[in-house]
Amino acid sequence: MKLPMFSAILVLAFSSYAAASPAVTKSYSYTDQEFASRDTACVSAMLEKITPSFEGLQKISLGTNSIVQTQSGYLAVYPGAKFEGRYGDAEGSLTCLFTPDGRNVSDVAVTFVGRGLAGFTGHPLAQTTGDPAQQRSTGMSSSILIK
Repeated sequence: MKLPMFSAILVLAFSSYAAASPAVTKSYSYTDQEFASRDTACVSAMLEKITPSFEGLQKISLGTNSIVQTQSGYLAVYPGAKFEGRYGDAEGSLTCLFTPDGRNVSDVAVTFVGRGLAGFTGHPLAQTTGDPAQQRSTGMSSSILIK
């Protein structure tokens, strides 16, 4: 009787680990609260809307970034971002578009250099290979409903 319960707990623990968000490291900081808030919002949007589509993604390293005001709102760009995963690594960029008032992220996107980031599960055809290391994407974006 204890063996099935132990197996169920082990499966639950593994699925919780597999669904965990990747660790995010930053080599910069903001002293201005408005820019710090936009930075946090952009990273949170990426973790919520993009990273769940990449199986095995373990770490994201963000270096330099730029947040600028445009005619349509704020734009945050993180070039040279490093994405490390169980099935392969990739370098790319993270981009966020904010609403005109700069308070909310309206769109978030990642693009990858070369063959892309492995472990992509965001498209039905990605499942046909059966090997997450072969399921690659060179980019993904998502619009976010603003309530």
